[in-house]
Amino acid sequence: MNTAYNPGERRGRPSGQLGAVLLSVAAALALDLVSMGATLDALRPDLTLLVLLYWSTRQHSPANVWTAWAIGLLRDVATLNPLGLHAGLYCLSAWVGMGLRKRLETMPLPGELLLVFLVLLSGSVLSWGVGLLIGGRPSPESHLASPLIGTLIWPVIRIMLDARRGRRSHAGKDD
Repeated sequence: MNTAYNPGERRGRPSGQLGAVLLSVAAALALDLVSMGATLDALRPDLTLLVLLYWSTRQHSPANVWTAWAIGLLRDVATLNPLGLHAGLYCLSAWVGMGLRKRLETMPLPGELLLVFLVLLSGSVLSWGVGLLIGGRPSPESHLASPLIGTLIWPVIRIMLDARRGRRSHAGKDD
């Protein structure tokens, strides 16, 4: 039995998980910031939101509401959106994810996909509404297609991040 003190496991979180969270969120944010043309940008789901939702629904994850708020503010500044739009959306989504954590652990994939779709749809509707309020002409079709596409890629994101998370948690064991 390994009884060595590991500061990364102070609160039950495996060492290195903070690095995995930051790396995956940074990669998703970078992909979200790269322009792929007007049509593809309108249909592209919010990968940063999907990754933050994943991490906020995992037990002992260092991602929380404050992490989501900070990443959202960074995205607002980087994309010149109204300050607080993504911050509020990411914060609310992380809060919902943390609240549904126990249910998602036992829920089958179709139920999980429905919850992910509802979170993405609510964020898209919020973004569309703010776009209307500030005088823009956002397309309602793209704001409905984006959550659907995000829901379809959720299992891929979950599998990739579960593999990363599993590799990290097994790397520190000396069994």
